[in-house]
Formats: sequence, C-alpha cells, structure tokens
Amino acid sequence: MSSYDPPSYNPNAFVAPPPGGGNRSTNVPGRIALIVGVALTLLQLARILVIWSMPMDVGGGSDGLWRAVDLGFTVGEAVLAVLAVITGAVGLAGRPRPRGAAAAGLALGTSTLLFLLLNVTMPLIYQ
Repeated sequence: MSSYDPPSYNPNAFVAPPPGGGNRSTNVPGRIALIVGVALTLLQLARILVIWSMPMDVGGGSDGLWRAVDLGFTVGEAVLAVLAVITGAVGLAGRPRPRGAAAAGLALGTSTLLFLLLNVTMPLIYQ
C-alpha cells in the first residue's frame, strides 16, 4: 500500500486577481453627477432641435407657445444642473476615491447654471 494521496482540487488556483488588486473603490455620487451631466447635455441638444424646428411667426400668435416650450426646457435644465452640482460636490468631498466622474458632472452642471444665468439676465440688460 502506498501512502501517496492525490492533490486536492482547488478551482481558484489559477484564477487571476481582479485588476487593481481587488480593492475597488467606487464613487456613487460622482457617477450620478456624470450621468446627470450627460443627461443635461442631451436635454440641451433636444432644446436646440425642438426650438429651432418650431415656426417663429412673431405676429401669428405662436410666440407664446415658443416661450412656454423654452421655459419648460429652462426649468428642466436648471433642476438637472443643480442636481449635477450637488452630487458632483458630494462626490469630490470626503474620503479618497476616484473623482473624475464627479469633477466632470460638477463642471457640466456649473457651466449650465452659468449659461442659464446669462440666458435670463441678458434680455433684462439689453431691453
């Protein structure tokens, strides 16, 4: 009789560790900020396409419809921009974690808020 025991089978013996050593750190608020920033950019594109495709008959009465659609897009962009700024700031603050997505979302939200501020104040200045 032999005292030889066959080696035990280990299914994980040849599995490579995940990239980065398996220590994955996520930044959920940063990712949310980036997603909202991209949605904000798509909403701005939709605004351009919708507003430019509407008839611009100043004397025919469609000016009220144009202003209502423009106001709807402005409010939607403002809400998304504030959400992107808040979640981007939360994603940049706190413990060390990846911050690229949070910075991008914060930048998109801030630039949109500045654009909306100019969009609202310029007609008041140049009347």
